[in-house]
Amino acid sequence: KAHFRYLEPPKPHRSNGIGVSQGLIDGALVESMIGNRDADFYYCGPAPFMASINSLLNGWDVPVVQRHYEFFGPKEELA
Repeated sequence: KAHFRYLEPPKPHRSNGIGVSQGLIDGALVESMIGNRDADFYYCGPAPFMASINSLLNGWDVPVVQRHYEFFGPKEELA
């Protein structure tokens, strides 16, 4: 499944059947895309995005072994 999320979608935007929405990636979007929370999660991006997703997964009690991530730039710690 593919989904594009933009703060401000480009105009005009053709989705060609791919999901498109506006806003930041949040729990509601992630839940709408997965069958259940017992999954492996792969995420990559800048530190604020990574911290947000990590916090979301902490709140869902997703085990660390089911989290797979990579930073843009130098490795950092997730809070």
